[in-house]
Amino acid sequence: MDASDVYWLDGTFTKHATLLKKSLVDETVTRLAHGLRGGALALDATNLYFTSPPYVLKVPLGGGMATTLASHIGSLDGASVTVDGTNMYFTTGRFVGKVPIAGGMVTTLGKTSSYGAVAVDATSVYWTAASATGAVYKRTPK
Repeated sequence: MDASDVYWLDGTFTKHATLLKKSLVDETVTRLAHGLRGGALALDATNLYFTSPPYVLKVPLGGGMATTLASHIGSLDGASVTVDGTNMYFTTGRFVGKVPIAGGMVTTLGKTSSYGAVAVDATSVYWTAASATGAVYKRTPK
């Protein structure tokens, strides 16, 4: 969600999910991308970033062609994503990674054996393990 729109995937975890946005002003619904296998979402001022296993992609907030940032990075079902001004961060069932929002190589930031949340601040990346331990991990620099 941003100041003017709400974003969501309709048909999550199917091969026919559609990425949609709805205006908070006039309630117009716009299809941003379709034919996806739904996953996690994050946005910045210009793009919506999302997972469609086994891909990590972005699409302009106004709509247009989806761009693949990374592919074949493993299972992304249950993934979490976030962005900063430079990279998109994500969790998989095996690792926490980042990929430049302009596209490029995936960097592994840490290992994990379960899905959890991911967050960033100015200096570090944090992630959780979706397990009973409640562990939170931190890597500095991100």
